[in-house]
Amino acid sequence: MAEFWRRWHISLTSWFRDYLYIPLGGSRRSKAITIRNIFIVFLISGLWHGADLNFIVWGGIHAIGFLPLLLLKKNRRHISEIVASEKQLPNIKELSQMVFTFTFVTIAWIFFKIHSFRQAIAYIKKIIVNSFQEPRQYLSIPQGITVLIYITPVIIADWYLRRDERLLKIPFKSRIFRWAFYLIIFLLAILNIEQKREFIYFRF
Repeated sequence: MAEFWRRWHISLTSWFRDYLYIPLGGSRRSKAITIRNIFIVFLISGLWHGADLNFIVWGGIHAIGFLPLLLLKKNRRHISEIVASEKQLPNIKELSQMVFTFTFVTIAWIFFKIHSFRQAIAYIKKIIVNSFQEPRQYLSIPQGITVLIYITPVIIADWYLRRDERLLKIPFKSRIFRWAFYLIIFLLAILNIEQKREFIYFRF
C-alpha cells in the first residue's frame, strides 16, 4: 500500500506529506501521534475530493491499509526497487502482494464512487456472492469481454514496461510495426469515442 501511494497521484501525496504530515510531526513522535497523523492525512485527502461521507470512508479505508506497514516500519520498502527486475515473472509472494494491493484499492474505489455507504456494502456483497455462484458470467457479459480485449493487453504491457515506467517501449524494432501499433491504439480510441461516460475527476 505504501508503494501504491508513492506512485499514484504523486503531486497530491507529495503535497500532503510536505505541508500536512511532516508539520504535524510525521512519525517522529509517539505511535499514538503517528496514528493520528496518518488518519488526518488520509481523511483530508478524502475531503479534498469532496465534502461527502463516501470520500471520508475512502480515505479511512486507505489509512487502515497503510497503518500496519507504518507501525511495523515496512512503509519505506520498495522505494526504488522494481518487482521481479531480474526475472520474467514474479514469485508467489510478489504475485500475492500485487493481487492484494489491487483488490484492496479496487474495493476502496467502490466507496469513492458510490455515495451511499449501505449501497456500497451491498455492491461488494453482490460481487463476492455472484463470483462464487456464477464465475462464468464475467465471460458472457459485455464487460467481461471488454476485460479480455482491452485490459489484459494493458496489464501485459504494464508488466513489460515495469523497468522503465515513464518511457513507452514498443517490442518491435521495425518502424512499420511501431506505427501499426499506434494506429491500432488510435482506432480503438475512435471506436469508443461515442460512448458518453463522464470522467470522474471532472466533478472535482
